[in-house]
Amino acid sequence: MATIQNLTQDVLAKISQEEDAKFKSGKEKLEQDTAAREKRIQKDAEDKKASLNDQAARELDRKKQGYNNQMRNQVLAKKQDLIQTVYTEAVTRLTELPENEFIEFVKGALSQLNTDQATVLQLGSKSEKQLTDQGLAQLQGDYPNLKRADQNLRGQGGFILSQEGMDYNFTFDQLIEEQEEALSAEISKRAFN
Repeated sequence: MATIQNLTQDVLAKISQEEDAKFKSGKEKLEQDTAAREKRIQKDAEDKKASLNDQAARELDRKKQGYNNQMRNQVLAKKQDLIQTVYTEAVTRLTELPENEFIEFVKGALSQLNTDQATVLQLGSKSEKQLTDQGLAQLQGDYPNLKRADQNLRGQGGFILSQEGMDYNFTFDQLIEEQEEALSAEISKRAFN
């Protein structure tokens, strides 16, 4: 009987050793799987964090760019307003030229034309006070073929000279508009630099 008991104990010890080995092997496998999962979870978390950081950085850059665009547009709008104010002021000041300066301005324009031909001077309504009858007589003394038109240009300052069907526009708005590009650059340079 002792042999059966010894044999049983040997079998039980052998089974116990096998089970312990399986348990140990399973435990090691489980620990390896757990470590691998933890690494994978850690990597996924780091990847997700990096992705969120990239996304946040892109969103921040987008918002910065939008803000910069908005600020640039506001600055440009203010510059345009300032430039438009300068143009308006320039036209206003031109309509306030004293008669002697206005006459010199008209003479300068007339000197560019053939003075032997009939020329019609059509004043802008805003320049009507800049050329009196005496001033017109003075111009006609120098340019005998000059006649004043019966009607004025409504809402304009300056004048138009007409000669043989050709109109030469010296209205202040037109003169300022022709100089707009050069004036804009100069005004921007002086005002914003």
